[in-house]
Amino acid sequence: MALTDHSDVFASFHEDGFNRIIEHIMQQRPSLFNYGTPDLVQNPQQLCQKINAHPAVEKAQNPLIKQIDYLPIIGYDGPFGFSFGLQLTDFKIDFHPSNVIGLPPQLNPPLKEQELALTAQACAGLGCPDPEFIERLISILPDPKQDERERPDDEPRKPLSPMPFRGLTCFCLEVFGVVKAVQQNGYLSLRLQGLEIKDILPAGLEDSIECYISTMLKLAILPKVRIALEDLIFELTDFLSVGPTPISADVPFNPNVSQDQIAVFADLI
Repeated sequence: MALTDHSDVFASFHEDGFNRIIEHIMQQRPSLFNYGTPDLVQNPQQLCQKINAHPAVEKAQNPLIKQIDYLPIIGYDGPFGFSFGLQLTDFKIDFHPSNVIGLPPQLNPPLKEQELALTAQACAGLGCPDPEFIERLISILPDPKQDERERPDDEPRKPLSPMPFRGLTCFCLEVFGVVKAVQQNGYLSLRLQGLEIKDILPAGLEDSIECYISTMLKLAILPKVRIALEDLIFELTDFLSVGPTPISADVPFNPNVSQDQIAVFADLI
């Protein structure tokens, strides 16, 4: 059976192509995947993982790291904060059937019809200050009652400065997700089927982090990547357009996630 027996146009994209594109984007736009406080922006070698950037990034003087604020210390009103870095060091996608990503048992592998798996490694590091520096700060802390009287409630806080540290205290997490491609109510969208962070203890901490990330993906990230079907109609000439093939018994899924690729069927209109 020809791929265009039930549509006028057929296009597909293999998972290997997706993963190569992701790898190139990470090398050519490293600031999309690496975040750090101003001191780390100036000294990227202090991050937990070396940034694998394309030589053209440095040549064009493009940033390696997206700058973020110093982490405040809860209850401390002084001028110092923690240095902090966050990196996404690996990202892969696996279309049905499962053969690239080894999913943890909590996600009920293998992948089911129309599902794709995602995995990423996230590394974070905190600049834990030298104990001697903390002792010096303790010795000059203001009297709590006097400080409370002299500082108005609406006084804006000044930008924080970093505390000196010898090296970031780092950790890395492996995150796995299963997403399903669906066509519903005139939209192509992705639905999160499950999320798992590998080997975090205690279990309550892992569940809390997974709950937060899942909710963020469902409410903030995935809804923004859905596509209206009417936006997929393109005019080729004044008299000819192309649009997605309607769902039917012959085309039960569009797009179709199977055989390690995502396939799209379209008709001339």
